[in-house]
Order: sequence, then structure tokens, then C-alpha cells
Amino acid sequence: MKQRAIAILVVVSSAILTGGCTHAIKDYKASALNVKNIEEKYNKPDVKVKISNFTSDGSETYSLMCRLEGPIKPPSNKSFEAYITDAFKSELNFAGIYSDDSKISFNISFEDISFNSTIGMGKWVIISKLSSENNNDIKVESIYEFSTNYVATVACAQVSDAFPKAVQKFIDDVISHSEFERIINKS
Repeated sequence: MKQRAIAILVVVSSAILTGGCTHAIKDYKASALNVKNIEEKYNKPDVKVKISNFTSDGSETYSLMCRLEGPIKPPSNKSFEAYITDAFKSELNFAGIYSDDSKISFNISFEDISFNSTIGMGKWVIISKLSSENNNDIKVESIYEFSTNYVATVACAQVSDAFPKAVQKFIDDVISHSEFERIINKS
């Protein structure tokens, strides 16, 4: 009986010590397709924009817990909101329409950044509102689905790996939105 209790204690202790890993999200790489779409739709001589501000409902989010495995975190101690905003800036910049000196600007207000790691099919959800000084605003709800595993360590790694792709999809959903042109228009 005593040996069995010790064996259980060893197994539980091992699980606790080996669990709790942090899953770091990789640095963002601009999507060639998004950059091409921005260039084709919005790259005109008089169009330069900037993202002037980003906010979130509540405070910025620096980590999200994945099952009992541990947190999912963006790189370089960034918040999820800053990671997405920087990714968006980089794609606008690669497309030739971003300038910190632009008089045309818009804000991004994040309402939800979350994921589900359900066995078999996970998803990232990014919900935001974009608004501009010309009183135009749009709401974008972006959902990126991906496969997950029943093993927590594997599933949480899949969640982490899927986030940059979810951000690429979010940016595509924004620039493909029928009202986005009003956001970046002076009038």
C-alpha cells in the first residue's frame, strides 16, 4: 500500500514538473497574398495611412492559458494586441501605403482575442472594431480554424503555431471588408 502511494506521488509530481510549459508564438511574417491585395486595392499615389492607436476591452493581454499545459505568449513580451497591430503595420508598409507621418489614420479596438483547443478542431477568434477620424467604423470578426490533438502539449503547440496564420487571416478579413476603403479615405 505504501509503495503504491509513493508510485502515485512520483507520477503526479512528474506530471506537475513536466507540465506548465510556455508556448511562445513565432515572430510574424508578412503574407505575400495580403501585401499583393493591399497593393492592388489601395496603393494609390495619394493614399498613405497609419494605425494611430490600438485598445482592448480591459487591459492588454500578454498570455492566454492553454488547457492545464501552460500559457501561450507572443514573442518579445508583446501583448496580443500589439502583435496584431505590428503585423498589420508591416503588411501596410510592405504594400507601400503605411506612413507614421500620414494625416489619414485609424484605430483598432480589440473586443476579443481568444482560442479554443477542442480535440480535433481548434480555432482562434479575433474580433475588433476599426474606426477613423472621419467617423467611419467597421466591425470585423475573424475566425481561423486548425486541427488540434488530444494530448495537451501537442494541442497547445498547435494553438501557438496557428496564431500567426490567424493574424494573417484577420488582416485579410479587414482589407477585404467592403467598408475598409471608407476607413482609410480622407473624406
